[in-house]
Amino acid sequence: MRLRRVAALAAISLAALTACSGTGSGSGTTALRIMAPAAPGGGWDQTARTAEQAIKSVDASRKVEVFNVPGAGGTIGLAQLAGEKGNGNMLMMMGLVMVG
Repeated sequence: MRLRRVAALAAISLAALTACSGTGSGSGTTALRIMAPAAPGGGWDQTARTAEQAIKSVDASRKVEVFNVPGAGGTIGLAQLAGEKGNGNMLMMMGLVMVG
């Protein structure tokens, strides 16, 4: 339950930041993509989907997509994220494991 509260708080903060970062030219029509660098059903996947629901509860018109990139303890997803440099609509669910 505590994890859901933390994820919801993070998602609300994220929604506020993404709302402020829009250029005003249709930024609400571009989907926010959240990468869960693991297989469906795992911790990062569940946290990403909780964040998705929290963002949608703040702004129901906001398009949010969660997708999974499993493999190698998250490093495949991390490499994919590195290729998305400059993409302001892409996020990756991370944790202390990824810092290591």
